[in-house]
Amino acid sequence: MVSTEALLDYLESGQVRPTPDDIAKDPLRTYAIMYTMCFLPATDSYMVHSSRQQTTNEFHVVAQNCKKHRLEARKKWWVTNGAMQEDVDDMLELALRDLPGSGSGPAHHQAVADVNYNIAAAAKLFRRVFEGPFPQDKKAIAASAICHLFLNYEDPTEPGVPVPFQHWCAAIGFAAKSCRLGLFSYASLLVADTALGMGMGLGEASDRTEILPDLHDILASFDKFREETGYRPTTTQPSLDEQTDSSTPTRIA
Repeated sequence: MVSTEALLDYLESGQVRPTPDDIAKDPLRTYAIMYTMCFLPATDSYMVHSSRQQTTNEFHVVAQNCKKHRLEARKKWWVTNGAMQEDVDDMLELALRDLPGSGSGPAHHQAVADVNYNIAAAAKLFRRVFEGPFPQDKKAIAASAICHLFLNYEDPTEPGVPVPFQHWCAAIGFAAKSCRLGLFSYASLLVADTALGMGMGLGEASDRTEILPDLHDILASFDKFREETGYRPTTTQPSLDEQTDSSTPTRIA
């Protein structure tokens, strides 16, 4: 398996790219999606993202609230200055505004001027928070955001593959790190749901050995979330142990 350091180096390199669908989204919507998926507990955000609950109007309200209470309340220069002073909240906020997929270029950003297009800069900030001497809850947000990047951005060596296997394994690892740090975000919920729905995507036997502890931790948090909310996975699959015994586990892509 690839080391955490190598995975973070890969993100910082700027090699990964937003999917065509991500590029098509408007910057404000993309900002709101990232914020609700990674910065909040899933118990607070799952109703917005659930395909059984989400409506266009509902998410428009979320996006407009982000604009009013986050983007307009603190201008980019203010957030940037705070990040330079190692204010961890501003570091996370600046990374959120730097993410690609928030439009395809300068013209597309006119509606939300404080949103940038720089995945390498965003990844570097998330990494600084994750590896730095910051509170556990902030490191958990950074891990969740890194998980989200691996789930939603393409590997240039595998164009057209929605979630390449390397990205899937990395997403599992960072979702587990977020859970261990105390945050079960919607990004982690998506990993748990996808793992159950797609036969775990465990790959070869050597991969299963390394992935299993992370999956167990994610699914333990998932079970607590389900007890709290009554959430039901979109599909019912065999248990983790039953799927592990399978000689032909299903890949996510």
